[in-house]
Amino acid sequence: MDYTDIFTNKAALYERSRPSYPDELLNFLKQQFNIKEETCIADMGAGTGKLTEKLLDLGCRVIAVEPNQKMAERLRDGLLCNQLEVFERPAEHSEIDDKSVQLVVAAQSFHWFDWQLFRDECRRILMPCGQVCLIWNVKDEDALINRRTEDIIKAYCPDYIGNSNGITSNDDTIRQFFDGDFELFEAQNDLSYGLQCFIERALSSSYAPEEDAPEYESFKAALTSLFETFAEDGMVIVPNTTRCYYGKV
Repeated sequence: MDYTDIFTNKAALYERSRPSYPDELLNFLKQQFNIKEETCIADMGAGTGKLTEKLLDLGCRVIAVEPNQKMAERLRDGLLCNQLEVFERPAEHSEIDDKSVQLVVAAQSFHWFDWQLFRDECRRILMPCGQVCLIWNVKDEDALINRRTEDIIKAYCPDYIGNSNGITSNDDTIRQFFDGDFELFEAQNDLSYGLQCFIERALSSSYAPEEDAPEYESFKAALTSLFETFAEDGMVIVPNTTRCYYGKV
């Protein structure tokens, strides 16, 4: 199935409401992979550039690969600089030169890829000893606000099969991708939302109803009620962890 256009109508929502990544993750990447000014990183399925921006802050070169035109346009408009190249291509067929990057990262995107083709592409573009990082922001499933949010999503979003298509709660695909040989870095990354951003974060998901859907207003109303239940001083805290699975392929 081609997922290229799935976020076309949600690019603005995605840019406004999706969380970034904690400094602990970037410090880990810099130290673990010896990232320097001359390092070239491929950011696959880069979206609007949430992780791309953080990688550029490390001073390295970044090739952002994003197949969706609207998402790629927002990335270019927000981050264009000499250290960045943007390829409007699928992650499985990036057209990056052979053996030209030291690190491949996929943040909040691997679950959309054909993982076998993507692994082949990583092997093609990585320099010898290069590695891959698969990164997600993952909601704490034990937190009451997250359980209640999921109840609402299940009630109004028939296409929902789990956060990140369920991949981070069942990592069999990740194990197959790395042939079972990978490591995991985790960093706490609790998220703070006002009402508008809390609703927009839910609406930015691929499975969420769009404005012309009959359940759209009811979905928003249920989220508003939930927010009001948990809010303190106009804000809610959503417990969240950033996970980075890394290894050679």
